[in-house]
Amino acid sequence: MSFIPDVLSFIDGRKAESAQDWALRRDEILELLAREEYGFLPEKKPVRISTLGKNNAHSGGRGIEEKLELRIEADMGPFTVPVTLLYPDTPEKHPLFLYISFSPDIYQHYFPAETVLSRGYAVAMLHYTAITSDDGDMQNGLAGLMDRADDGSGWGKISLWAWTLSRALDALLLRDDIDKANIAVIGHSRLGKTALWCGANDERIRFVCVNDSGCSGAAMERCKNPDSETAEKIYRRFPFWFCENYQKHGFDVDNMPFDQHFALAACCPRFVAVHSASLDDWADPASEMRSCLNASPVWKLYGMKGLDEGVKGSLSYFLREGTHYLALADWTAYMDFIEAHKA
Repeated sequence: MSFIPDVLSFIDGRKAESAQDWALRRDEILELLAREEYGFLPEKKPVRISTLGKNNAHSGGRGIEEKLELRIEADMGPFTVPVTLLYPDTPEKHPLFLYISFSPDIYQHYFPAETVLSRGYAVAMLHYTAITSDDGDMQNGLAGLMDRADDGSGWGKISLWAWTLSRALDALLLRDDIDKANIAVIGHSRLGKTALWCGANDERIRFVCVNDSGCSGAAMERCKNPDSETAEKIYRRFPFWFCENYQKHGFDVDNMPFDQHFALAACCPRFVAVHSASLDDWADPASEMRSCLNASPVWKLYGMKGLDEGVKGSLSYFLREGTHYLALADWTAYMDFIEAHKA
């Protein structure tokens, strides 16, 4: 078995033994993952949000749908991103799912709107290619308006998508109908990687919901299932998701100074739910579970449960029957997890 880097050990060999130590070690981990895998996030930019339209009778009158426009003052000019906000037609403040989506349509197979509304949640949905295209065109959309380092550590598109989620949150937290203490981020597959990286960096997010994220997401790169995606395979096909420095690690995984349990641990002391699907060999459920096991000790520094059965732990692992998909069973389990750990 390959040597697994210890998430608690500083680069200089010291070991984090307290919550105070972990705050410093977390900074070290975020810098390492940014420089060597995802690319550094851009600097925070001013934003404002406006309402373009409102439907007061969504889902048979159960919810309210607002069509919003997020304006970001990018490095080379303003850029707007559409945001769909759906929330229950009830007076209390609503916990919020920040949802990075494959579709611009809120009526979609990955999102059970009525079920989520019935549990009392709001959802802010951003369509990922409305931010920038899912290809190597680094001039498309927001990407063409943002400065990017040329030393190998410049943001990849996962970082840019994640950064935009945080800019949407900047604006949404100004609303008085959002439960600011109970914000979740959620995404599936490549957008599960995006949700994880967003949640690792943005401490306002209490719940990080990572669905079938696989390679370069929740799944460890060492000790892979032979049928799974690897760092080498993913970088050959999708180099634009990452910084250029990640290329060297795809060919020398055993000597990487990190693995994906670092990304999970960077969310601590907040709450993380990692979901896998039993038939999703490409995403490698066993490696996702292994990543949870290796990240778990960090929560113990805070006197919290790390990985535990069901929703009991601060770090939850859920294996659903079936294939690569964001299913009703996933949404239900994420909401159960949130209910168990709400502020």
